[in-house]
Amino acid sequence: MADRSAVRVLERVTYDNFADYGGSDRKNGIILDGKRYMVKFQEHETARNVNNVIAEYLSSHIAQTLGLPVHKTLIVSIEGELAVACKNFEEPGTRHIDFDRFMHRHYDSKDVGRHPTLAQVREVLATDRQLAPAFKENTQSFWDMFVFDAIVGNYDRHGGNWGYLARADSDVARQSPLYDNASTFYPAVSEDYMPTILQSAKEVAKRVLLFPNSAIEHEGHRLSYYDVLMSGWDGPAAAARRVVPNVDEQRILATIDEVPMSDVRRTFYKTMLKARLELLLYPALVHARADSFDKRSSRRLAEGSQMTANDFELLWQESLGRDTILNSFCEAYRPTV
Repeated sequence: MADRSAVRVLERVTYDNFADYGGSDRKNGIILDGKRYMVKFQEHETARNVNNVIAEYLSSHIAQTLGLPVHKTLIVSIEGELAVACKNFEEPGTRHIDFDRFMHRHYDSKDVGRHPTLAQVREVLATDRQLAPAFKENTQSFWDMFVFDAIVGNYDRHGGNWGYLARADSDVARQSPLYDNASTFYPAVSEDYMPTILQSAKEVAKRVLLFPNSAIEHEGHRLSYYDVLMSGWDGPAAAARRVVPNVDEQRILATIDEVPMSDVRRTFYKTMLKARLELLLYPALVHARADSFDKRSSRRLAEGSQMTANDFELLWQESLGRDTILNSFCEAYRPTV
């Protein structure tokens, strides 16, 4: 039986009449403890059994454990329906502006896609009148966000899912707290299929190193978390050195235990999180500290190519398939079915 200690039951609800939230999920606004909150409801049952509420809550709390600015989230029950309440981080005199809005200051509509390119991100951060004064800080925050997304497997950090806080008393905008963190923890994987993945070390590794990719594009492809973190690029390497040492596995696993979910999903989340750390983030930190990187990753990024299934197969045959640590790890976390 899942622990429901993280759920706050709201007996009476005061709705926010100024709530105006976009995006794909079903949303509303409420006033809670005198503060404005966006409420994101659990998606109705689908063939994929997507659970956006749990993913938003878990990923946001993981960001908090890493010391990253992130919106406050609570799991709530409204009239028996599970939802995640996300505190509105706009304070008096501030306004959040999505990165997409900044893009439209610099590019024609035809050049603004759902997924910005890395070149566009760099150009906007360097030239926008509000972002450029804090270019170094905003660039670091962007790569810190990238490392966080690599930890939780975020595949949808498009230009509407991060942004910057503008202030009435300043011409400088800095990155907003992280928000919209629901496209994480493999939401397209059904609970029926989770045990199949957990029974295979190779299937686990494939979902860490080969996909999902980030939502930032480069040379016509979404950037691979593996290639970027292993490439030697200064920005992500520095971010790995800043963020990864703050990982507190026990605290994260304890948070997963607090959230209402099935035992199968709980085991899957813990397994995949542990695998992402062991196979991707910890090696990235080792490489960054040693200033030693993967030449294949660097070459793929330089050529504008993407890690393929054949590339993964080669990596598996060369090292991962014989890696007793990986296999023993999967054996330890493999559920009894």
